[in-house]
Amino acid sequence: MVEETPSWLHRLTPLGLLRMAAGLALVLSLLLPPRGLYGVDICLFHHLTGRPCPGCGMTRAFCAIGHGHFSQAWALHPFAILFYGIALLLLIEPLLPRALGQPRAQRILASLGTGALLAMAGFGLWRMAGGYPWP
Repeated sequence: MVEETPSWLHRLTPLGLLRMAAGLALVLSLLLPPRGLYGVDICLFHHLTGRPCPGCGMTRAFCAIGHGHFSQAWALHPFAILFYGIALLLLIEPLLPRALGQPRAQRILASLGTGALLAMAGFGLWRMAGGYPWP
């Protein structure tokens, strides 16, 4: 007997997966302690090189934001507040009425996310070169 895949799984889009990941990140930011994963180094790049990658500190910063510690989050990763906001927008965007232009909101979110990723990559390269202190 072959089990049938649920119909919702066939309709899952890349945007839907991104929304699920954003929701998971936001929930974990509330559940984990403000300093993150108890000192566990989850970045393979940092573990191998001793240098921070462009995303190093983002998990701890998300946890700090989830607990209201915004200055701590800024010190850990300045882009965390922006990405936390984008994650929130990803979750509330489907709730917007069509009259507000849901497809336009998706285009704005995509542009904002792409711009933020490119800026974070530049920041990460600068930080890897020692231009920004890394806690």
